[in-house]
Amino acid sequence: AFGDLRSWTGPAARLLAGRLAIQLGAPILGRRLHLLAYRESPAYPEVIYYHARYRLERFGPLSCWQFMQQHPDWSESSPELRADWLALAGYVASRFRDFARAERYFAEADALAADRAWINVERSGMLEAEDRLDEALAALRRSLELQPWFRPAVQAMAHLLLRQGKALAALEFLQEAVENLESGIIVAHLATVQLELGYYKEARESLEHYAELSPLMEAESAKWLAARRS
Repeated sequence: AFGDLRSWTGPAARLLAGRLAIQLGAPILGRRLHLLAYRESPAYPEVIYYHARYRLERFGPLSCWQFMQQHPDWSESSPELRADWLALAGYVASRFRDFARAERYFAEADALAADRAWINVERSGMLEAEDRLDEALAALRRSLELQPWFRPAVQAMAHLLLRQGKALAALEFLQEAVENLESGIIVAHLATVQLELGYYKEARESLEHYAELSPLMEAESAKWLAARRS
């Protein structure tokens, strides 16, 4: 009803379009829309935040850290965005195993937005890097208390349960999540666990559900789906 996502203009609209594309099976398109938003509006605070995340995913923590050092002033931004920026800095610091610095960033983020679910997801990544898995799970439970069925927290929770060897617990958690969310990413995660546990009938159903929830599916996602159907 709102037209091709590629036709949306303005930094806020391009960011939203990119996020939607990623959720609808088109992660390459989503990241390109975010890159375009940065090229067109490099001073827009939320665009800067998403570009830092892009650098982390595409080039690693050093590239992200160097980019973040070029944007030290967030005084004019909302407390929530400043908190997200500080949480990202904390997560990146943890990738360098500078956990003392990371903890300081997370303390600053909490002071700005203590009830923000996303900060606890980022914190769980830091705690996982320290092999403090029980505390990482506690951070994710706090995130889900603040925002029930928050998709990034759901995904991280399932990942940590698998790391702890609790595959059946991860399976049950993802099954419940799928009943409460309309997320192809979560359904794909569920299908992967079902395949690993040998639940092939259920996995086939999940793969078909993933296809239904991914109307913008790109070639790479289609290959992933075809391989698992095979």
